[in-house]
Amino acid sequence: MTCCLVHRLEEALCLTESFHLSNEQKAKITALTKKQTEESQALCAKAHEAHKATHAQIIALLTPDQQQKLRAMEPAADHCTTGGPGAAGKECHPTAH
Repeated sequence: MTCCLVHRLEEALCLTESFHLSNEQKAKITALTKKQTEESQALCAKAHEAHKATHAQIIALLTPDQQQKLRAMEPAADHCTTGGPGAAGKECHPTAH
């Protein structure tokens, strides 16, 4: 999510400079962007948990040989267990595979 936060910060700085926002406007915008960030993080975490649950269900359907082949593909397939979508410092793309 870091990239999004930086982008929002840049936008906020641009607004501040371009529109000469009052301190009250800056405070309200800060509160709105903080709320939106928190809501986005909560949604991302929920999507990540759903992704992990689906991943576990799929693995359970595989034969031991197929599971071994999947493990051999790591770290490419390891994104689900080591941070994956929505992890700190990463964008949230829960449907990316």
